[in-house]
Amino acid sequence: MKRLTVVRGSDALDAWLGAELASLPARLARAATLVLPSHRLAHRLRRAACLRGAPGLLAGVRLRRPEEIAREVLVRAGTDARPVLPMLRVVAVRSLLADAEPRLPLAYLRPGDPSYAEAIAATIADLEAAGLTPRDLDSAEDACNAPEDPVLPDRLRDLAALWKAADAEAPGLQSTAGLLLDAAAALGRDPALGKALGDVLVVLPPCPTAALLRLVAALRPRAVGLLEGRPERQPSRRLREDVAKALGTPAEDAPAENEDPRTELDLVHRFLFAVPEELARPDRPRSPGADGTVALEQHPGVEQEIDAAVGWAIEEATVHRTPLEEIALVVPDRDPLAGLLVAALERADKGAGLSLPAYVAGGLPLTGAPSGAILLQLLLALHGGLDTEHTIAVLPHLRLAADGERPHLSEADARRVVHGSGIVGGTPGNPGRAREWAARLADREAQLRELLAWLEPDERGEDEPEKARHALGRRDAERLLAMIVAVRPAVEALTDLAGAVLDETPLPELWPRIRGFVREWCRVPPGPPDAARLLDEAIADVCASRAASGLRGREAVDYLVTTLRARRYPHGRHGEPRVFVGLP
Repeated sequence: MKRLTVVRGSDALDAWLGAELASLPARLARAATLVLPSHRLAHRLRRAACLRGAPGLLAGVRLRRPEEIAREVLVRAGTDARPVLPMLRVVAVRSLLADAEPRLPLAYLRPGDPSYAEAIAATIADLEAAGLTPRDLDSAEDACNAPEDPVLPDRLRDLAALWKAADAEAPGLQSTAGLLLDAAAALGRDPALGKALGDVLVVLPPCPTAALLRLVAALRPRAVGLLEGRPERQPSRRLREDVAKALGTPAEDAPAENEDPRTELDLVHRFLFAVPEELARPDRPRSPGADGTVALEQHPGVEQEIDAAVGWAIEEATVHRTPLEEIALVVPDRDPLAGLLVAALERADKGAGLSLPAYVAGGLPLTGAPSGAILLQLLLALHGGLDTEHTIAVLPHLRLAADGERPHLSEADARRVVHGSGIVGGTPGNPGRAREWAARLADREAQLRELLAWLEPDERGEDEPEKARHALGRRDAERLLAMIVAVRPAVEALTDLAGAVLDETPLPELWPRIRGFVREWCRVPPGPPDAARLLDEAIADVCASRAASGLRGREAVDYLVTTLRARRYPHGRHGEPRVFVGLP
């Protein structure tokens, strides 16, 4: 490796990439590989080369992510590059901890309590990304001497045991860090495996892992750029030293920008995240006055701020003719602000009916879409044993048997059906009462029919007070009976599904039944997104694994809820003419 350059800011990154690409040998059959941390950065580089009129800058240069390079190296080495399935580790840890009868000799963690499965799996992933193995934890346990934390050896022993057992439960598991480490080891044994990559340039993310640094060092790149945030802080200085030590080369700063800012926007680009010492420097460039490139506004609430942001985007697109892909709305927190901005941008009630398409970096939460919200309510109801409140939330989304005048129940109607059927549904202490729903509705239907038979309409009219009260009660009973008759088939299917949960059905068998119930009985708006399909794709490999059989009943439903809440769906495609909405 020739050098490690620390790059701060997008302009400095563009200049560094341009200089390094221009320094590549100008051969007709040039072969080079540029390793980038994200596809968005690759698209930006291609677009900048085209706009600059230098498409030959990328001739013969392949743009790849580190995982793609690692997989290619392993394929050339004849090694089975197993698929990256980090979710299997979570499932395996859940399965190991969910058993009341411990399969592992755990000293610190309690069997039968899988509540920490996600945290344990994330800890294992962090340790693996740092280049550690279960053997390292065993060694640390033997050498551990911490009087202030006497249970630390037990925690390390349990973590190592869970790590080894989880990987054994899922033999097809290959995490991203494991893929990078295997590729680095293969290159260490045979450096010729990287010859086909040609000259290698690498752009490292702001916080590269030890596994990534091992792969980069094994690639022996021509140059490496380390992205660094602003302002410069002590942790970033230590990180720079660690990266330089791992790569075996000193770090140098990219050339500073010496050109004086011409507009207020240039000043913001240069000094927004500068350190206080730089801002206090008396000879630094300062604004001569407002020039229209920067506007500062304060708003009393989120709604007014969103309206102002949408109005600004419409003005940029219509008045200033700014291309949509060059307009960005930056939010401090992705949820729920990104979704609110997208809804306002694409709602055609501003600017004479103008709506602007948007792209959300990282996507939107699946549970925020109608199909995702309905699926989440169903899963929560099943997990709670069809308790009253969650069942009331599900009933308005069920298909009715007679789709005539009443296509679905309202929430008020659902409450009347539930509360009019007596005390029914599971409780935290007795979830088994979920099985009572179908029988209770059948009994209530029979009672209402008997009541209506007794309250026969009187042909002489309803002018007397007692007869008027009877008529009112008859109408209420008729309405409640019609609702119960209409919703009973769906509730019977829901009761059967809840029974499968109570019977501890394993995840590979339970999920197809839940998915089938959603397709047959739930009134789900047409996609995109189709929450059931996206969740099915997310857990397909998990359900096919051996570890999934250890998730049963409510534990399986809890896993589905956790996965659904973490799932996001794409909104727009990066590179299309759309307004960018995302984090800084």
